[in-house]
Amino acid sequence: MSKLTNPPPQKVDHFNGGNGHVILQAIAGPDILKDKCRLYMKRTLEKGCSIGFHPHRGDEEIYYILSGHGLYTNKAGHWDAGPGDALFCPNGDSHSIVNAEDTDLVMIGLVIYDTDPVPVIKKEGTPMLEKLPPKIIEHANGGKGRIILQPIAGPDVLKDKCRLYVKCTLAKGCSMGVHQHKGDGEIYYILSGHGLYTDNDSTYEVVPGDATFCKNGDRHGLENIGNEDLVFMGLIIYDK
Repeated sequence: MSKLTNPPPQKVDHFNGGNGHVILQAIAGPDILKDKCRLYMKRTLEKGCSIGFHPHRGDEEIYYILSGHGLYTNKAGHWDAGPGDALFCPNGDSHSIVNAEDTDLVMIGLVIYDTDPVPVIKKEGTPMLEKLPPKIIEHANGGKGRIILQPIAGPDVLKDKCRLYVKCTLAKGCSMGVHQHKGDGEIYYILSGHGLYTDNDSTYEVVPGDATFCKNGDRHGLENIGNEDLVFMGLIIYDK
């Protein structure tokens, strides 16, 4: 499987009882996420719009802020969130977010199934996941140059559902070498830049908004063929 064909963006009014509307863009559907994740999508909130306060039962959610600023609320209080922040709502908690700024609030929402009866306890109730230092890997999987990986969530949150969740950056001329996935599959979601994606023995160009999937047993790679950084989300989901 290669490039994913997702439905057009949906404009949903009063999402979970919130104000205004939310623009939802699915990244991958249940045929890819299976029994590991319930949804994976990009969400856009215009000024004054919000996602209403809602509970999570049997799953957990990570908001990863791409641009803009929001006011995030959970049972413990309120937090300002901006680009690069990852906010976690564990199984059993509730949360909401509102855009009180003039510019759009854009984020990625990942909902992971969770049957663990012991929820993750965050220090002092903060939803903010620890910002881990970026990892710089030279010649990743035999590729050219280097790739910068910014971890979003660790194994305490991803548990046995996902192996890796990162934001990736390839500078001009750099690449992630072609490699095979064994025991898992990976979704790339292009945020910015222009890339050449390898899908087993085929190649094709990818641009912002494109999503690709390399299933268990297949091979893939990605090269930056543009003049600016190629930035994309990488989500590895276990297949077992």
